[in-house]
Order: sequence, then structure tokens, then C-alpha cells
Amino acid sequence: ANLAWEAQLPANQIGVHPENRDGCGILVSHVQRLIEELCELGYDSQLTRNICVEIPHDRVPSEDFNIKLADGSGGALAKVAPGTLRFLSLSGGHTNQAIKAIAAGCQHQSAQLTMDGSLSMAKIKEKCPELARVAEQGQMWVVLSSHAISRFPAIPRLVQSAANASTHLAAAESELQLARKVLRAYLSASETKASGVTWLDISSEVLRSKPPHMKVAPAMFKFIMNYAGGKSGHMLSATEAFVNTCGVNKSLGFELWDCISQESKGKSKIPRLLARHAALKLAYLQEDVLVTCADIKKLLAGKELQPEVDKMESIILQIHKMGKAHEDACSGATLVKLQGLAECQLVWRCLDKKHRSVEWKHKSLEEVGHEFVERLSTACGKTLTSPWSAAVDASPPSALTSSSAGTCMLETSETGAILNLAAALKAAGFTVGLTLSRKADKATGKIMSVDDGARVVHMQVGDKLMNVSGQSVLDGEWRVVREKSPAKVIPWENPLQGPDFEKACLRGAMTTA
Repeated sequence: ANLAWEAQLPANQIGVHPENRDGCGILVSHVQRLIEELCELGYDSQLTRNICVEIPHDRVPSEDFNIKLADGSGGALAKVAPGTLRFLSLSGGHTNQAIKAIAAGCQHQSAQLTMDGSLSMAKIKEKCPELARVAEQGQMWVVLSSHAISRFPAIPRLVQSAANASTHLAAAESELQLARKVLRAYLSASETKASGVTWLDISSEVLRSKPPHMKVAPAMFKFIMNYAGGKSGHMLSATEAFVNTCGVNKSLGFELWDCISQESKGKSKIPRLLARHAALKLAYLQEDVLVTCADIKKLLAGKELQPEVDKMESIILQIHKMGKAHEDACSGATLVKLQGLAECQLVWRCLDKKHRSVEWKHKSLEEVGHEFVERLSTACGKTLTSPWSAAVDASPPSALTSSSAGTCMLETSETGAILNLAAALKAAGFTVGLTLSRKADKATGKIMSVDDGARVVHMQVGDKLMNVSGQSVLDGEWRVVREKSPAKVIPWENPLQGPDFEKACLRGAMTTA
């Protein structure tokens, strides 16, 4: 009936359908990892099953969804210009976003696939010529007519749910995607059931695609009913945005979700929404376990800790208020990162946690808030007044971490390029004469000089003088090679002739006598 057909489509004409991944769209971490996997394993167009739909006549909501998705990725996804999208993906969206990112030269963390932090088509061609070809020419899609979707609005959700089934080759549903599905199922059921929706009412709908984290779903339902922020789910959306941009796709498990969904103890029973979501952001920040059930219980019920938790939530509220006041001067992705990172650091300081992979050493909650204001000032390009400056000035200075780049405030251009590179490198501990080793290929070289204008480090590698991106050094792609101190020669002393041995023999003789 001409309601579906096959066509070879360029990647930049295809956006993400708002129904994809249960309203999450796509996960930036999945796209970043998928680019590396495709280059490593190879791309085969015969193994793809790409399904998209014509963009509806009312294209504004779909375009806005994709523009916000790209803007919130921090440069990892290709920008979307109004009027350029013609289709919306229902299946194969992550692969298409990976191809778009390659074609647009987006940011990526792999040194083997990038030049100065941006994806290089030349390097992609070396790794996987077929992937480079589809990035330039497009790939085959099954296109569904917009008339079919207008007649049967449930088709997009059905297709994306089938594509995400646990038996499919696509990336499995994440925990937060499952949480979004629980919220959507509740909202749909509440329209027809006035007496209240229970988990049993929506369980079959939520678990239809057999998600890998299905055991967590009942605890998620309890959490969403009380702590998602209401029907709009704005608290859950804010946590999703931070994890999608800065976090990792990991499973927290039933025990932690069950613990964080429990009601607060005590007479006041304060819901602690801000503390709960800050703890979730910290839990998803790294692959390492940074938050445990014991930590959650201390935040929600620890009597001695409650004054600190009160102060922490007050600072979070002030941080959100400041971010809202300056959202026009700061990009959405940057603001999400700054606010979410500050919340993670507040929880870390409140619990007085320590971990080998975390170098935060703030001495007070006020110091975390003050550092957020400084970072926001840099992002906005203007000096902002910190409400915590007096408290920070009154306390001794805290030890700086490597991520704060010493005491140097980074001067950046409108594009985010560092202007005072030499000072930033010096503050981070990279001085002239140090020997560095690149993590990607173990190449070593000595820093000879720094060129602020070109933003490069002149490094002596063997007999050659090479120019290395200063940003790559600051981003941790190079590490300092520490020369081992020479072995210390200790003179040999016969243990059978020393006074200690004689004392031990005498003590033994007295004991056995």
C-alpha cells in the first residue's frame, strides 16, 4: 500500500524519534562506545536493521527534541540545524548517531580515532573503510510513511520496544531507561484508572521487552511514585540528563534502588528528594562503586548527619537557582555538567567518603558551592558573586586536585579553547623538562616548551621535535613518567652473629630450662 519502502539515506537527514528508548532518545555513552566497537570489529551493512519514519508535518516538537539532545551531549553528537531533518529513527538510532558524529567530526575520547580530540575521517578509513563510506554516502533504511503513523500512533513505541528486546542485538535497555518506561506506563494507566495505579497494573507493559534489569523495576516504581518529581518527572529527567552526558551505563542493582526508594525515618520524615537524586548521580558517575546502601541509609536516616544533609540540600537549591538565573549565558550541556558534578561532590563531602579513583578534597560543603560559582563564572564569561566566599575565606585553603588545574583560572575563548595554556599546564604539574608517556601507544617524549598561541606543547620524541595538543595533555591522554630512584645498597650483616640473635637464643634457653 506504499506505506513503507527502502531507501539509502544520508545520516544528517535522520534524527531520533521522541518515542525512541522510551522517551530517552539515545544514550551518549552508548554512541561513544559504539564508534570504538564499530572501528574495532568492523561495520557490516547486512547486519543492520534500520527503521525510520517520515517526519510529520508538525515537525517542531521532533526538531526541538533532537536539537536539545545534541546540545546536551557536550559536543559528542552532531549538531542539528532547523529544517534539515526529514526522517526519525525507530531502530538503528545509535548507529546512525555514531555515523553522524563521524561525519561531523564530533568530540571523542579515543586518541586512536581523533585529531585534537575530534573524530578524524582519515583515521576512521584506516580502521574501517566501510564505516567511513556510509558516513559519507549514507546507509539503507526501511522508511515508514507518516500517514501510517498518524493512523496508528502506537507504531513508533511498538517498533522501538521490539528493537530493544533482550534477544535483539541492539544495546540493552539501561536502568534509567527502564525508570522512564515505568513513569510512562504509570501515566498511561492513570488516565483510565481513577482509583490509583499499582505495580501489578503496569508490570506486564513495562516488562514486555524483557529488560535486563527487570528485577529492579518494582523498586523503581516505588521510587518514581514518591521521588521522580510528580507526573512531569522533572527530577528524574535532570538525573537522566547528567548521567547521559557525564556518567556511565551501569547497573546499581535491586538492593540500592530498594534502599533509595525507602521513606525517610524520624518524626519529620523529610523526603530528601535533592539528596536522593544527588546520590544517584554520584552512583552513576563511574564504574567503581562510589555509593553503597549504607551511604544511602546515612543520608536518609543518620541522626548525626541530618544537619549536614540539611545544609547540603540548601546549597543544592542555591546552585539550581544560580544556574537558572544564568542559563542564557551558559550552554545547557555545560550547566548540566557543572550542577551535577557539584551535587556529586556535595554528597561525597557530606558522607566524608574516600576512594582511590576520586581526588576531591573539599574541606566543607561551602567550599564545593564556592567552586561551582567559580566554574559557572568561567562558563558565563563574567564574575559572579559567591554566597559562600566568606565561609571559604574563613577556613584554611584545601588541597587542590589535579582536575582543578591548580590555582590557575582557565581563560577560554568562545569556542572553549584554553588561552593561557602554559599557566594551565604548569598548574596541573606539567612543566618543561618532564618526560611524558602517551597512554594510547606508550610513546614517550620530553616537554621542551609550550606555545600559547598555537596551543601546542613542543615535545622531543627521540630525534624529532613534535607538536602535541596541549588540550590532550590536560585531558589525561599523557602521563608523567617518574624515574625510579637508584637501588640502595644495604651492607650484609650475618643475622646469626648479631645481638638480637643472641638475646633470642638466651630467651629460648631460659624458657626451656
